[in-house]
Amino acid sequence: QRVNAHNGEQQQVMANPDGLITALTISGKGALVMLQKQQVRANRYFSELNWPNDQPQTDMISVERTVGAMMFSADPTQKWLVQLAGGRYHLALLQTGGRQSNTLFSSEDPIELYDSNADGQVLLSVGPRLAMWSQTKQQLTYLTDPTQLVSRASFSQDQQQILFGERVAGQWE
Repeated sequence: QRVNAHNGEQQQVMANPDGLITALTISGKGALVMLQKQQVRANRYFSELNWPNDQPQTDMISVERTVGAMMFSADPTQKWLVQLAGGRYHLALLQTGGRQSNTLFSSEDPIELYDSNADGQVLLSVGPRLAMWSQTKQQLTYLTDPTQLVSRASFSQDQQQILFGERVAGQWE
C-alpha cells in the first residue's frame, strides 16, 4: 500500500496475495521503491517501482541467483548487494546499467545490510558485529565487539551520527 501522509489516502501499488513480498526499501529521494520477493523453490528477485505522476512503473532488476539482499546506494547508478558464493558472504556494488557486480570484501559470517550515506559508507552487520564499510577508504571498520548485542543501525538524518540499539543487562537502550 502507498499512503499519502497528508490526507491518509491509500493506493494499492502491488498485490501480495501469497505473501511473497518479504521486504521493501525506499531510495533516498523517495521516488523508487525496491521490493524483495521470495518465490517457492527459487531464489529472491527484486522489482523496482517508480511512480512519477502517481503511475507506478515496475522494472525487474536482473541479478545473479546468488544475490541474497540488495539496498539502494546514495549514488543512483549503484546498488549494494550481499551475495553468497563458495560458502562465503560477499559485499558488492552493482552498477544500475549493467549486470556485473564488484565484490568489495567477503566473510564466512553472514552479512546484513542496514543503511548507506552519500559519503559511500554502508552500515551492516558481519555475523554478530555492527560494522561500516567505507567505499573511499576500501576498508571495513567494526563498530561493536562480538559480545555486544545490537539492533539494526542507521545513519542520522544529517548523516553525521550512527544510531543503533544495544541490549545492556537485559534492557534495550
